[in-house]
Order: sequence, then structure tokens, then C-alpha cells
Amino acid sequence: LRFENINLSVHSREIVGLYGLLGSGRTEIANAIFGLSKYKSGTVYTDGKKAHIRRPKDAIDLGLGLVPENRREEGLTLGHSVEENLTLVNMMAYTKGRIFRDSKREAEVARENVETLGIKTPSLDRLVKYLSGGNQQKVVIAKWVNKNPRMLIMDEPTRGIDVGAKSEIYDLITGLVSQGMGVLLISSELNEVCELCDRVVVLKAGKIVEQFVGDDIQKEKL
Repeated sequence: LRFENINLSVHSREIVGLYGLLGSGRTEIANAIFGLSKYKSGTVYTDGKKAHIRRPKDAIDLGLGLVPENRREEGLTLGHSVEENLTLVNMMAYTKGRIFRDSKREAEVARENVETLGIKTPSLDRLVKYLSGGNQQKVVIAKWVNKNPRMLIMDEPTRGIDVGAKSEIYDLITGLVSQGMGVLLISSELNEVCELCDRVVVLKAGKIVEQFVGDDIQKEKL
């Protein structure tokens, strides 16, 4: 899919929604921002400075994170434990001299994640593939929180999880934003977009066709 003339911004303490039907270009734009796919022209800026993002590592180094649409295939390492998944992105923080792992500190951080985010697991050693969908999604989000990103791109963060887990994810997102994070939220759920977003950018066939702010974010208008 091609997209063009995409001009959007995300500020600290703000949730910006990307809304559109399947094929509107939402995920493709997110992947381009994060360095997962290339674009022919255009520029990404952070703090008003041109950002050179050629691969995901560049985006991560600039303080960006991505919660992908398909958590099982792209967001998790299913054959590894809850602890390993939670500490994966920020692994260098748990090494000594770039060689030895600080297993004690790694376990402490994972345990804090489980308690703070309410991740239901019998142990940190539990393979993440055996968790429920909602708890798997909490693990995906938590691993990025451990990296302390300035902006988190979230692609369909509540797809395939039950109502109770959705509410918990919403509380988690708003909590992160209240602490200063910016969120680019991609969702096809109208209720989710209307409830969470400060601004909404509407896409159709790879182009921005409308934007809504504040009280103008209504189901009927979207």
C-alpha cells in the first residue's frame, strides 16, 4: 500500500489516534516511522530535529517503542519465559561489562512488572505462550515500559482480549501518558478511539482525510 502527504505529530502526555478501515495504511505508516519498512520521501523529527531512522534500533535509540498488531508473532518470543520477554528490549541494562547478566536485577524488574501491571502468571519462568491474550499484551507493553520510551506506537492494543483486560489496558495507557509519554494509537474500534484519544487522524486509502480534536471526536463523525 502506498501512502502520501502524511503530516502528523505526537506530543508528550498526548494520545493521537490513527483511525481507518482495513487497508487505510495505518500499520504501514507506523512501520515506516519505526524503521520496519522504507519510504521514498519524507522526514521524521524528534524534538524538532531530523531523525535518521533506517531500522528499528535507530527508532529505539531515539526513544520510540512499538506494540505490534500481531503480538504472538511480532511482539513476543513465545518459547521463552515471562521474565525473558519482559526484559528483552532493555537487556543491556541487566548486563555487567556487556558480558555477564545481572540475573538478580533482571528478576526484580520482571517481578515489579508483574505486580504493577497485574500480569497473571504462576511464575516468572512460565512460558509466555501459556498466558491469556490480555496478559500476553501486558507483557508486550511492559517490555517497552522498561525501556522508558518517550513515545509508544500501539497497533490494535486490545484486539482479541476480553472486556476486563481491555479496561486494564486502557488504565495502563492513560497512566503512561500521565507520566509524560506520548502515544500513537492505531485502532479500528470506535469506542476505544473516542474514549482514549486527544486527537484523531482519519485515514482512507493511504491519505489523511480528516482530523478531530477533543469534543469533536464522536462516533458519528468518525
